[in-house]
Amino acid sequence: MSKQTNVQQGAIRVIAGEDLTGYEGYLVEVYNASNVLKARRPTSNNALALFVLDEEGAAAEYVSVLPLWPGKNVRVKLNGTCTPGEKLVLADTGTPADKGKVRALPATAGDYVVLGVAEEVGVDEQSLLVRPLVKLEHVESALIADAAAQTQDDLTDNSGGTPATTLAEITNAANAGSADVAPTANAIASLAAQLAKVKADLAEVLAAVNALNAAAKEQNLVASA
Repeated sequence: MSKQTNVQQGAIRVIAGEDLTGYEGYLVEVYNASNVLKARRPTSNNALALFVLDEEGAAAEYVSVLPLWPGKNVRVKLNGTCTPGEKLVLADTGTPADKGKVRALPATAGDYVVLGVAEEVGVDEQSLLVRPLVKLEHVESALIADAAAQTQDDLTDNSGGTPATTLAEITNAANAGSADVAPTANAIASLAAQLAKVKADLAEVLAAVNALNAAAKEQNLVASA
């Protein structure tokens, strides 16, 4: 004896958990409200909005919602533009007017719930022909550029001096005009120029390390989700 009793194919009738007037063709999610199944526009960018609103209605009224099924394409309101074959996810729910629309899969790194594939060229606000296809899609972070090539030159030390952490005064009254003042000053100037380049190189390295750390943290968050 079949266990598939009291089931139906196609659209179902549920109570609108909010005013859904004017949102026919938008995606909605169903949820539990005191053991009553209700429908509302998506509350997050990765909500499982697995139904398209087929017949609209005010809050507390019955509305008709059509489940997404790969065997039947549907028309859904589009945010932005798309091309045939592009994967579609929910539009950013941070913009109230876009809740329930779909958009082309963004290039921004993150995890997205793909809800369908575009079957035609789409323009903003179009009722786009969509082939439902539900899957999780991860967009990788952009690759970190290689660190800049090192700029410091090889510095040959023929000074015969003793390295120290303090640069002594050179051009004072006692040795002004002395024959060894200019080459000594030149040597220190050379050191100073190379140290400036080393500082710049280290800044590039630190920036690359910080970027790597940020990417690693992002990957850790994804892995732990």
